[in-house]
Amino acid sequence: LEIYIGTMFVLCLQLANDQ
Repeated sequence: LEIYIGTMFVLCLQLANDQ
């Protein structure tokens, strides 16, 4: 599950940088 959480975290960071 650590990889899943890490992926979600990275996606959130990318979305934040996009805005």
